[in-house]
Amino acid sequence: MKRQSTAQQVHAVGHGRAARAADAGVRCFWNRVMESDPKFLETRITQLSQSIEFLFEERFIVPSLILLYSAIDILGWLARPTGNAKSGRRDFMSWVDTYLLSEANLDVTSLELYGARCGLLHSYSAFSELKEVRALLYHYGSGDFSRVSYETVKEGRAVVVRIEDLQAAFRRGTLRFLSEEEHTADRWKLICSRAANAFYYIPAKIGGT
Repeated sequence: MKRQSTAQQVHAVGHGRAARAADAGVRCFWNRVMESDPKFLETRITQLSQSIEFLFEERFIVPSLILLYSAIDILGWLARPTGNAKSGRRDFMSWVDTYLLSEANLDVTSLELYGARCGLLHSYSAFSELKEVRALLYHYGSGDFSRVSYETVKEGRAVVVRIEDLQAAFRRGTLRFLSEEEHTADRWKLICSRAANAFYYIPAKIGGT
């Protein structure tokens, strides 16, 4: 292995110190945010949920689903086990099993929802590379959905999901997740510390100082 020069070593040490200082600065800022707004995390996640419903009400159907699956990605990242630097399929599925499907009347599995997520986020499609799961086909409202690829459903290659039911399950799941009673004190502290990386914005005053 090629040895680093003294200059390279000094640069590496300096970069590490800068990174630690930046991280400390973020956490200091986060502490100030939490002191001024203890419900910061709840507010941000509630905004996601409301945005999903707004898009759906305006009939931006696919964008609303994309945002819903992206929100589960975020929640799975927050809830991932201690020591996991990154989140992935297991964390997505774990959050879905624990919070979304536990009290939902949905005929789907967490793996099928993950497949639906991959299909929409990666290729704007109902189908993903997970061939072992059923594809999700969606309908909304109270009308007849028998025209929705019935043969595909009958053959067991797809399942029809009512979007309003999926949204309701997600909304209930987020409320459970945000309830501190669902977590030990250390677990909740860990979730909040991870939220220190959350995007934070300060509204600018328009048209004046």
